[in-house]
Amino acid sequence: SKPAPALARSAPAAPAVPQRVNLKIRESDSPSEDKMMLDDVKRILLDHAGEDEVTLEISSRGSVYRMEWTPIRVSASDDLARALSEALGDSGGASVEAAG
Repeated sequence: SKPAPALARSAPAAPAVPQRVNLKIRESDSPSEDKMMLDDVKRILLDHAGEDEVTLEISSRGSVYRMEWTPIRVSASDDLARALSEALGDSGGASVEAAG
């Protein structure tokens, strides 16, 4: 009989640890600029589609609103966090952490 293919003999890969991308955004005095920035952020997130969660924390007029951005799932990575932080500039930042 033929030996089993190498792939069949290898151990199954460990499941990936679920990650979460955290976005922190400070609202500015310009709703149109905020909308453009949010559109950029959304485009970057959609370009990195995957299974990881996205949370959004928005600071507005002394209040902080935190929510899960459930319709959007991403493939979290340091590169994604860097791209998001660049898009947000002085208006916020992004980080990646283990979900759960």
